[in-house]
Amino acid sequence: MILPVPGMGPGLIWGLDFAPDAIRPVDHCDGGTTGGFRWLHLNLADHGTRQWIEGAAMLPEAVRELILSPDTHQRALVDGDTVGCVLHDFERDFDVADTARVGALRMALTPTLMLTTRLHPLRCADIARHRLERTKGVIGGAQALDLLVGAIAENIADISRTLSADIQRAEDAFLEGHHPPQPRDLVGIRRRLAQLHRLLSGARGVFQRLERDEELPDALLPTVEKLTQRLQALDADILEGQAHNCDCCATNWTYRRRNAPTRISTSCRSSPH
Repeated sequence: MILPVPGMGPGLIWGLDFAPDAIRPVDHCDGGTTGGFRWLHLNLADHGTRQWIEGAAMLPEAVRELILSPDTHQRALVDGDTVGCVLHDFERDFDVADTARVGALRMALTPTLMLTTRLHPLRCADIARHRLERTKGVIGGAQALDLLVGAIAENIADISRTLSADIQRAEDAFLEGHHPPQPRDLVGIRRRLAQLHRLLSGARGVFQRLERDEELPDALLPTVEKLTQRLQALDADILEGQAHNCDCCATNWTYRRRNAPTRISTSCRSSPH
């Protein structure tokens, strides 16, 4: 669990500077850069964060507006050498890693800065932080984007594997003659898979549009193309899981229908005297 460090700048959850010889923590958003690339992760619920972003001259006005906008739809824009995105991931609680609540991650990427913000804790930020701490040497914008979206994909893949295992256990129990799964359990899995599909479909659309954007910096294009393909492959796995779950639901429904107790209605008539 990552907690804000006392004494850090307003809304700064964590920050890292990447130099050739070391990765150094950032003590304040406005502190001098000690490396070639900086990553700041901010709490957007903090009023100080909003004030800081409003005055962040290193970001184009359109990108600042994107980060501060209440609109949570997944989207992206390119302004000069800066890319801004709103992406979705699942929120976490302090004691629950997967809450099934979708939250928005807002980011701005420049050649020397990755700025990520959120209103509520997101699982992908934890994954990204742990990966960053194992990074050796300087990273750049393309590597930061790859790492961030890779963290979102990893989280979704973990959830998908758990759901697939649940479907497999239900199917095994049915084939082995045990009690068939309850319909509400299979419906819950189906709804969760549909939720994953919607999230991935939106993210894939964001990167497909970035691919076609003629203003996208050349240095980012190979990474954007790779991420589009990765999200598409992951979404295909989710759709396969949906189809498998539908088959399991159909088999379970047929079994229950065939084995439902038959109600026989009888009427008693008195014999005529």
